[in-house]
Amino acid sequence: MKKRVKYIIIISFLLVLVFGIVNAYMNARDRKLEIERRDREKEDIANSYIIKRDNNLYTLKSEKLLGKNLKNAFYDGVCVYMVYTDSNSGTLIKYNVSNREVVVIFENNPNLKDGVDKFGKYYKIGNKLYDSNLEKSIDYPNINDGENLYPDLTKTIYSRDDGIYEKKIENGEETAIALNSDNVKYSIYKIDNSGYILLNKNDDGKNYITVLNSDFNEVSEFEKDDKKSEEFDVIDGKYILKTSTNNDNKTLYKIYDINTSSNIFTSDDSIDHLIFTGTKYVANKDGGIIMSDFLSGEERVLISKNNNKARWFPSRFILADDSYSLLLTLDNNDRKFYIIYL
Repeated sequence: MKKRVKYIIIISFLLVLVFGIVNAYMNARDRKLEIERRDREKEDIANSYIIKRDNNLYTLKSEKLLGKNLKNAFYDGVCVYMVYTDSNSGTLIKYNVSNREVVVIFENNPNLKDGVDKFGKYYKIGNKLYDSNLEKSIDYPNINDGENLYPDLTKTIYSRDDGIYEKKIENGEETAIALNSDNVKYSIYKIDNSGYILLNKNDDGKNYITVLNSDFNEVSEFEKDDKKSEEFDVIDGKYILKTSTNNDNKTLYKIYDINTSSNIFTSDDSIDHLIFTGTKYVANKDGGIIMSDFLSGEERVLISKNNNKARWFPSRFILADDSYSLLLTLDNNDRKFYIIYL
């Protein structure tokens, strides 16, 4: 009797083991067949959202996105995040390029109607700040109207009648960072995610952009030409980009060292529609898309001019953190994007 029970236990164990092995094999086979099927069809599908692949060109298809337009796109070298919005809501889709996996993170979410803002190392959706994977979140700090949250989340920056101030969120302590005088008046132009603050400065009728570092010390200043439409941005926490448009609607791009104000790069008429990331930019050149480095001058063609003589214009350019790949979108279709490996 004891031997029979022992044999039954052994046989049962072997049956369970064999079943587990066979089941694992079947699952692996099914997974392999699914990957082979997707490779044949070159489509990745989830919840009626389809990513169609054609070499390095990816096209998103879904009837659920009718009436919605691409508001934001983010890329970390592994996943592409796309935010499509209308006046009422937004849908956030994540696509893993390596695994060819489509994930719908938010669908028709009212908090997404204005898109996603990049805020320091966080993504802001509604009153929440999400991490880089859009998984964990913290509450957006409660601040007063007219105050601007600083990227480190510990203070706010705001204007008063006598100048520009910072206020610590923890205890409400206020400190002046730029005071007005009889001839000089300041206002906030932009607070960059790197921590630099750009101020409008009017000095006895002349206008400037004053740049403050994260210690709120002035590091550089740029005169504004009131006869031109000019915009100033911080690139990579190291450079100032000045974009100006003249009376002929031609756009000129200039790069300056943020600490020395020295001019590093000036665009010419052979390229247009420049978009910068780090020290690189993409642009239209001769009807195609090129990528160049404004420090080294190295240039490569990303997309050649097509046969029907249409001109390509970039609308988004995101370089992955490891600089081995990039995301590129064009202004002719917000359902298409390119992943290009360098």
